[in-house]
Amino acid sequence: MNPYNTTSPPPSRPWWRATPALLGLLALVALLSAVSLGLGFLVMIAAMVAVWVLPAWRWYARLGATFGAFFLLLISAGISGQLDDSGADKSVASAQDADDKAAGAAPSPTKAKVTELTDYTGKTLAEAERARVRRLQTRAS
Repeated sequence: MNPYNTTSPPPSRPWWRATPALLGLLALVALLSAVSLGLGFLVMIAAMVAVWVLPAWRWYARLGATFGAFFLLLISAGISGQLDDSGADKSVASAQDADDKAAGAAPSPTKAKVTELTDYTGKTLAEAERARVRRLQTRAS
């Protein structure tokens, strides 16, 4: 045994700082966002913090893992139907149908009121504002 040999074996990493644990956390983002979008979002935030703090990855690997987790979140939430807003559209359409049935009559075909647009190009802001106020006052009287 050499007393002058001071090299020691490299320290081992804890399991939670290893790459497989981090990849498992990224997969957990997809699983949990399929169940609940809010829970998946929280796990995605935790995974992003872990990606940027824990492993000794290069910056482009960290950036790729960040975008990957975001797309996993969106894809799994979209597949499970949590990003589908057609249910809200159906309820609005059914409410409008109910209002039409309650009214009993079809809407009368009336002409829409055409508003005249005034061109204030080349005028100062004060002149344009005064002209607009005069126009509104003459319309009101």
